Order: sequence, then structure tokens, then C-alpha cells
Amino acid sequence: MRNSYAILLVGALLVGSAGCGRGSDTAPSPVVIPGTSANAYIAAMVPALDAVNAAVAGIPTECGPWNEQECRVALQRVHDANAGLEKTLAAGTVPDCLREADTEMRTSVKLMDEAMHNGIDGQSYTAVQHMARELEEAGTHEIRAMNLLQNASC
Repeated sequence: MRNSYAILLVGALLVGSAGCGRGSDTAPSPVVIPGTSANAYIAAMVPALDAVNAAVAGIPTECGPWNEQECRVALQRVHDANAGLEKTLAAGTVPDCLREADTEMRTSVKLMDEAMHNGIDGQSYTAVQHMARELEEAGTHEIRAMNLLQNASC
């Protein structure tokens, strides 16, 4: 299992200087257009989700002073991939039959963004633990979204 504290401590250092913008406190509502192709929607979302998963998988098992730059680069990739998924969601429309999957993805993006911004409180152990919980919750929503997309019957 990854050493969440060490990884997120470096993440807090990285994100403190990343300068990404924060949106509203609620996930944006999906645009629903009846008759939108489910296949087109899935074709747009899956690569963006895969990019987030690949970026997360690229985080070293442990992060610390010995590999701080490597961890910063890996966490920047996660940040960038999450921003890419957010842009993909904002640009698309969702068919009614995939609304639940879309909501799960939007929730995941929001939580991941919040985790990276809220955990910068002096990099205290409590702040890093809060960040870890938010990232774990974001991952849970992303898994639900992927399962919903894979099992869609529309």
C-alpha cells in the first residue's frame, strides 16, 4: 500500500504552487440533450478517465526528500489529467441514460480538485490526512462512473 502521508505531503507542496482555479462549491450540472449518442459520450470520457488513472498509477510508492522532484512531476501529471477530465466533462453533453455516470465523474473531479487545494494548510498531518480521505472518495466516485459506463445499456 502507498504511503499516503508521504505522497500527499509532497502533493501539498506541489499543489500550493500549481495555481489552478477553483470552481463553485458544487459540481456543475450536466447538460442533458435527449438523443445524444451514448457511444460518442463514452468515447470522449474513457480516454480522459484513463489519463487520470494512468497519472495516479505513476505516483511513486513512497515520496520523501530523496525523490521529491519525481513525486512533484507525478503529482503534476495527476493534477493535469484531472483538469483534462474536467474540460472534457464541460465540453460534452450527456445522454439521459448516462446521467448517473456523468454525475459520478463530476463529483470525482470536484473532490480531487478540493483535495489538492484544501490539503495545503501548512502541510500538517491533519491536513494531509484530510487530503488523503478526499482523494480516496474521489477514486470511489471514479470507479462507480467507470462501472456505470461499462454496464450502460443505452
